[in-house]
Amino acid sequence: MRFFLTNFIVTLSAYAFTSFVYPSQATIVPRICLLWASPVLGMLIASFLARIALLGSAFGAQALAMYIVTGIYCLVYHEKRPIDTLQYVTTVYFLPGAVMAFWAGVFAKRVLGTAKGLEKQ
Repeated sequence: MRFFLTNFIVTLSAYAFTSFVYPSQATIVPRICLLWASPVLGMLIASFLARIALLGSAFGAQALAMYIVTGIYCLVYHEKRPIDTLQYVTTVYFLPGAVMAFWAGVFAKRVLGTAKGLEKQ
């Protein structure tokens, strides 16, 4: 539960910052890169704080965070067709970030497993 909540809160905060605070025409780091990096950030922070990497739980936390921010976005900006917005957000923003977070989770699981093996010796 600690892993899920940590991942959810970090990912939600990163998505909310990128969606509502970060300027859309930023020249330093494009917004799409930050949206793709949000699930990776959540996965890595949760993995190192909880010392475990639960890939299924991470995917659920990231999906929940993305769709909460998307729902708030649709309410704030009075989107006429929220289903189309959700479909667009899923294919363009969520899936690439979730795939990168999956591979980061596999790497974190490997590193944490190696660290636990060294502790036993």
